Amino acid sequence: MPTFEKELMSRIRSAIQERSLTQTEAARRTGLSQAGISRIMNGRWRGYRIDHLLQAARHFGYDVEIVLSQAHTNKGRLWLRLETAEP
Repeated sequence: MPTFEKELMSRIRSAIQERSLTQTEAARRTGLSQAGISRIMNGRWRGYRIDHLLQAARHFGYDVEIVLSQAHTNKGRLWLRLETAEP
């Protein structure tokens, strides 16, 4: 599994656990199915579209920013920057 998806699922899983939500409650809050939440909780990425994970993250208070900029070489790069909230 690519690192981006893995980290995104980890953040969603942590948000669910921190709020002590049941899978049904998390599903209702995010618009995902309970089975889908179960897959996230068990770290099973297969079958999930990245846009669904990004939407779920938004429902837990994460800002999502995607930036496209012109590369200085023939092939651009893809990177992930995760920020943590200040205490």
